[in-house]
Amino acid sequence: MNKVIPFPKHRQHTLNFLSLAGKNAPVLLTAELDMSRVQLSREGFKQQGHSVSYITLLMKSVSQVVAEFPLANSIFQSGFFNNKIVLFEKVVAKFVLDKVDDSGQRLVATATVDDCDQLLELQIQQILDGYKRANYATSDLFAKVRKLNQLPLVVGRLLYRLMLMKASFRQSVQGSFTISSLGHQPINQFVPISANTLTFGAGSVSPKVVVIDGKTQTLPTMTLSMVFDHRVMDGALASEILTRIKYQIENYSIESNVNNQINPNNLKGHTS
Repeated sequence: MNKVIPFPKHRQHTLNFLSLAGKNAPVLLTAELDMSRVQLSREGFKQQGHSVSYITLLMKSVSQVVAEFPLANSIFQSGFFNNKIVLFEKVVAKFVLDKVDDSGQRLVATATVDDCDQLLELQIQQILDGYKRANYATSDLFAKVRKLNQLPLVVGRLLYRLMLMKASFRQSVQGSFTISSLGHQPINQFVPISANTLTFGAGSVSPKVVVIDGKTQTLPTMTLSMVFDHRVMDGALASEILTRIKYQIENYSIESNVNNQINPNNLKGHTS
């Protein structure tokens, strides 16, 4: 006989998110990236004793490109009498975390990095590490989502929608864009559900044999998926944005030398 269980409280924020995402008009684009320069950059940090993740360098690259395209850093808002597009002043990157609650249940949590396009790689990594280390069940970083999950579903969803009606608050929660990675698993490609104008899904980095100038080479490659909201932009602009991101990643260079990045003055104010 089938067993019926209550919907888990720790996943109610996911239902709230999906109710918002269901209004998007998503279109998928993908690009294969040569990750050679990113790997070299990671090795440069490693030689100085610092572990910098792929997701940090991806967030940095995407943030810089999003800052170049006003519509990439925007959100669609519908109204009773007219629709509008809100252009954000700053770039806020949202990333996805795999967490465990106090009962041992796995759940998806999210966090944001303000002004991500202006931060150094080690500053971004420091913020990500702070969220990764934080205990979901006890940390103040996740206090708001825990409270939201304890509300009755209808009340929580209504409150969620009311709060996100204000564009600035919506950006603080949903970010300018979202990037999700399954690179820790042997997943080559996936399509994320999007509540933003742009949402990215990063697969694993794996070697691939390619032909360059008639010669075969083995390169580290990654498939990057980009879901864009067709209400905000058309395919031509979206393709230009993804192409620009591909170029940024394949020609990655550290903005500032590693020794300068670890200067305490550069890290001050960006801890989590």
